[in-house]
Amino acid sequence: MNHKYLVAVATLLCSSVAFAASDNSRSQGRGSMPPKESMPTDQFKAPEDRGFKEITPNAGPRVSHGADVFITADFIYWTARQDGMVYTITGRNTFANINASSGSAKDLGWKGEPGFKVGLGLNLGHDGWDIYAQYTWLHTRVSDSTNVAFDTPVQQRLVATYFSDRNGSLSRTFTKARAKWDHHFNVIDLELGRNYFISQFLTLRPHVGFKGTWQDQDFKIRYTDQDITDPTSIDRIEKVKFNQDMWGLGIRMGLNTGWHFIENFGIFGNLALTALWTDFDTKRKDRVITSNGANNSLFYNFKFDQNPVNTILELAIGLRYDLWFSDDDYHFGLSAAWEEQVWVNHSRFVRFFSGEVQGDLYLHGLTLKARFDF
Repeated sequence: MNHKYLVAVATLLCSSVAFAASDNSRSQGRGSMPPKESMPTDQFKAPEDRGFKEITPNAGPRVSHGADVFITADFIYWTARQDGMVYTITGRNTFANINASSGSAKDLGWKGEPGFKVGLGLNLGHDGWDIYAQYTWLHTRVSDSTNVAFDTPVQQRLVATYFSDRNGSLSRTFTKARAKWDHHFNVIDLELGRNYFISQFLTLRPHVGFKGTWQDQDFKIRYTDQDITDPTSIDRIEKVKFNQDMWGLGIRMGLNTGWHFIENFGIFGNLALTALWTDFDTKRKDRVITSNGANNSLFYNFKFDQNPVNTILELAIGLRYDLWFSDDDYHFGLSAAWEEQVWVNHSRFVRFFSGEVQGDLYLHGLTLKARFDF
């Protein structure tokens, strides 16, 4: 019985290897343009259906004689912005029965930052499927400051949006305000997809998989109140510091499209959605320092954790070029795209006069990608 069992297992394994090799041999080829007549396949078909042709031919890109492995490297130049980062305002009167003057809100000085992506993929032998993993890194550091003259009337001074006195009011004003934001962005995407032709020049690649991320951001604000009669004298300094550590894991799915107007050039548009389970660990510390040394202590010192499921939207549109060489044993691709991402409710900072501020995180900018298949 043991010998019979071993023979049966060996037969099954040999059949599986033969099936995979046969399926892989049918999936080779460039995939840059659809074949005039797809190869028939006998798998999973009744005898009367032997003449059935492949409906959605594999669009690759694939090489003729290779390991079916591909690597990608991206240079990104993105701007990261986040809601709820207005750190001071003017135009709010702190006295009754007096009209407020026209004012404005001060946000951070957003700017683009360089980053990168790296990816590794494998073209599977089964039905033209592929599996692909990609890591994204971006570090954003922005700051901004503003001030008014030391002898500015109290009702025209700066109001701190992220600080309140012990009574929870916004009656205190300042002459200087400065804010700084550091954001470390790390993301890993894992995809299982298939790229195929639905017409002679149009390709689709639906994909499913997972998104994982870990991110850290620090938001620091400093408010300074000068003596109204002496510009060299500091009456009061108030500091606010947020630290938000988060990580998340969620289900991601999307659709990549390719519009090939000639054999080697095309336009592409990509879309992906993620439902991300997250773990937020947010801390806040406020410190008050007076010039006479009577007070130098923590005004607030607390933290809170949350575990929401957040939505992430990813969009991209661009132009790409594909080249095969050395008898189609190698493929090289270049693309340039504009990408946008929206991370809903990504900021979990707290303002005492309005409660938690659930701000969205926005990423957008240029992406240059290189791909090599071998």
